[in-house]
Amino acid sequence: MPQDYVIVFGAAVGADGRPSAVLRHRLEAAADWAKGRSNARILVTGGLGRHPPAEAEVMRRYLRHPSRTSNDQMSTHAALPSTSAATGS
Repeated sequence: MPQDYVIVFGAAVGADGRPSAVLRHRLEAAADWAKGRSNARILVTGGLGRHPPAEAEVMRRYLRHPSRTSNDQMSTHAALPSTSAATGS
C-alpha cells in the first residue's frame, strides 16, 4: 500500500523545551490528519533554534504521545532547518 506523507515544518521551541503555540497547532493538525489512516506518515523538520533541543526532536516527542499518533506513523525526523528541508539544499 502506498504511503501518504505530511511534512510539518518547525517553529519556535520555548525555553522549557516545549513546542510554541504555533508549533503545537501544526502538530495537532498533522496528528488529526493521520488519525484513521493506516498508511499515513508524518515527517517533521526543524533545526536548533533559540532554545534546545532541535525543533524536530521536540516535535517527534510531542507526536509520539499515545493519544496523538501511533508510533509507526512517525517517520525518522530530520534535524534540518525547515528552509533546507523545503528546498533540498
